[in-house]
Amino acid sequence: MLDEFLVHPYLVTVADMDEFEEEAELAADQLNGMLHCAVAQGESREWTHAQIIELIEELCFIWFREPALTELESDEIDDYVFSVARRMEQQRDEDNETPDDE
Repeated sequence: MLDEFLVHPYLVTVADMDEFEEEAELAADQLNGMLHCAVAQGESREWTHAQIIELIEELCFIWFREPALTELESDEIDDYVFSVARRMEQQRDEDNETPDDE
């Protein structure tokens, strides 16, 4: 069993969200909620720490390109993280099924 994943180094502050201007506090709260959800998803799937970090990085990458994510409700955030985690798992499965050409 893996050690508990520590999400705190990945959490953001209001200052990190300055590009959201008046919505910076909301944006920080929403992204942090998404990151906590990502860790829960990864742990429930028994992912390695590296796989959880990959999910966190993917969510952060998406976050700054999709400002509408700040408008999601808590249950919608959970659903969104679930769908990204599922997509990443499917991609890993496909990569593992692809025979090497070498």
